[in-house]
Amino acid sequence: MRNLFVTAVSKRTCRCFTKAVPMGTLPPLRKLQYVLAVAHALHFRKAAESLHVSQPAMSRQIKEYEIELGFEILHRDHHFVSLTKAGQYFVAGVEEILGRLENDFTETVRRARTISRENPSEYVIAHSPFASIMVQRSSYPIPYPPDRRTFECH
Repeated sequence: MRNLFVTAVSKRTCRCFTKAVPMGTLPPLRKLQYVLAVAHALHFRKAAESLHVSQPAMSRQIKEYEIELGFEILHRDHHFVSLTKAGQYFVAGVEEILGRLENDFTETVRRARTISRENPSEYVIAHSPFASIMVQRSSYPIPYPPDRRTFECH
């Protein structure tokens, strides 16, 4: 697994930070939910209440995630919260990704339910490389419900 080293400058504190972001890892969905909630509400307390978490914990998680990513998503001051340009792009991309994830998940569940309701038309009972060639050649699909065919090994 390779690491991408990202260096970013925080405008508010004028300090640099470098954090290794592992390539090929999935983003934590909970942190993405926190970011989206604040991006939509533009208010930490209201976003925290909507997710039933404490505001300081959510704020800390978002700040840690920004450091992990290497850029600021939200611009904060004492009274207002706004998205940075990078944050606007990030939120739009995350909303698109999560929309596709929801659609793909729904489709996967629908297909799995369909498969689970199907009646199998064939049953594989067993196979042995040591069975006689006549038994190996006499593999027939068994209709559902199975009739009472018997196979004898010679």
